[in-house]
Amino acid sequence: MPSLITADEAKEHLRLDDADTPWLNMAIPTVENAVIMWCGSESRLYNADDELHECVRLAVLVELARQYIQREGPQQKNQIDWFMNGYSLGPGATALLQPLRCPRIA
Repeated sequence: MPSLITADEAKEHLRLDDADTPWLNMAIPTVENAVIMWCGSESRLYNADDELHECVRLAVLVELARQYIQREGPQQKNQIDWFMNGYSLGPGATALLQPLRCPRIA
């Protein structure tokens, strides 16, 4: 699977320097995998021309930012624990990816 975003794109989005490269190298593939699993399959991330939907790139960056900010856990800064509601991605990434998600029966 080709990477959905690059470390340089993530650094620019998060305004990070090279000191955070090890964290990004660990987190980017993990967040990308979570996005793929949430959508249902990797094929749902691409349009008919096999180009990555722009909302996917933004969703990965938004989720990566949430994970970076909340490295110590979701209770930081009085934030609601989104995971208590059964969501694996944050509300920003979820909203961006909703049109691409494969319907599932519970």
